[in-house]
Amino acid sequence: IGFFVFSIAFMISSMNRDLAYPFFQVYLIQELKIENPTLVMLIYFPSQVLSLLFAAKIGKIADKINPILGIAVVSGLGALMTWLIINSTSGLMFGIILLFDSTFAWGGNLVLQNVLSRISKIHRGKIFGAAQWFSLLGAILGPILGGLAWDSLGPKAPFIISIFIELSVIPIYAIAIKSLKPHIAEKLD
Repeated sequence: IGFFVFSIAFMISSMNRDLAYPFFQVYLIQELKIENPTLVMLIYFPSQVLSLLFAAKIGKIADKINPILGIAVVSGLGALMTWLIINSTSGLMFGIILLFDSTFAWGGNLVLQNVLSRISKIHRGKIFGAAQWFSLLGAILGPILGGLAWDSLGPKAPFIISIFIELSVIPIYAIAIKSLKPHIAEKLD
């Protein structure tokens, strides 16, 4: 039951990531009035590349801390960054905040991968495959829900919904990790 709850939380996290992700560039163009496509790319692209570099550092920390604490911290900070993004007033501010938001998202993913890798030594591939399946299902649902929210509630709606989902997934992960702990093959702090 713990793995099922963890997989559902994994799907919700993936859905959350893809709920707002497709709308960052459109948000820059429509809300911050940055109409030059090159400038949009210069704001958006570096944050994505740099976040991957910084996430490796967060991954080293993620291996050493309690996963529930790690999820709570990166989800809380991610929600804060998303709130700051929709309240940013310039492209530069948007890009800097997006760098931190993306870094926390990658860091959270590394915490989750750490938990997944410890569930079973024998069935590790099956576990990662099942988690990937749930993640891809979330990646399908996220943009659909984000698009519906954008069209019916306005341009900030996917981001606001993302904040609430990011915070609500913390207790789901806590329940899943606590229920998995007795059955984990490798020690989980």
